Amino acid sequence: MIFAYLIWVMIFRRKKAPIFKNPEFKYNMLLTIIVIIYVLQPGIIKIMFELFNCKNYGTEEDPKYYLAYDVNVECWKPEHLAWSLCIAIPTLIVGLFIPFGILSYWTRDKDMKASQKIQKVYAFIFKSYQNNALFWEKTILVRKVLLILISVFVTSQYLQAYLGFLLLALYYCFLIKIAPYNNPQLNLAESIGVVSSAFILYSGLYFVQGKI
Repeated sequence: MIFAYLIWVMIFRRKKAPIFKNPEFKYNMLLTIIVIIYVLQPGIIKIMFELFNCKNYGTEEDPKYYLAYDVNVECWKPEHLAWSLCIAIPTLIVGLFIPFGILSYWTRDKDMKASQKIQKVYAFIFKSYQNNALFWEKTILVRKVLLILISVFVTSQYLQAYLGFLLLALYYCFLIKIAPYNNPQLNLAESIGVVSSAFILYSGLYFVQGKI
């Protein structure tokens, strides 16, 4: 964020244009922040969920839970609780519920849809969708979160692959039925991408067990 801010400051200084009171500067910064969050969100959400992925390395009588990706951290002890309550939960709220709420509010509010200022900022998200399919971005967000949950909390590689394949198959059926994009070629490209992902995911089982 700071790096992007400095870049825009340098650009506007070079143009000898006002910065802090310039609406164009504020618009460019807002759009940059939205794009950065949009790109980084899946990775950040996955890391935050991993803070709750604990495995029992003890016995049933004397369970000892440690983080799956760092067995040096014992779960639900002061250090782990501090990271979970102060970092993971707030980040998940910001990274999941706030974007979902904004998307829901935007797609319901007719005045916001009609606002050229709002459309200018969020055009890269909604412009390619049909008017009756503005909710599709929420569908994509849900698909990303479910795939992350499967990859983090499902320990069996086979079950991960099967659940991921099932999720992509359901998403594909929904995609074909709704056809959310204005351009038919975008619908085709999206469907090809989903089929390719499902094929790669299912084919990966061959390298795990040697046969399907």
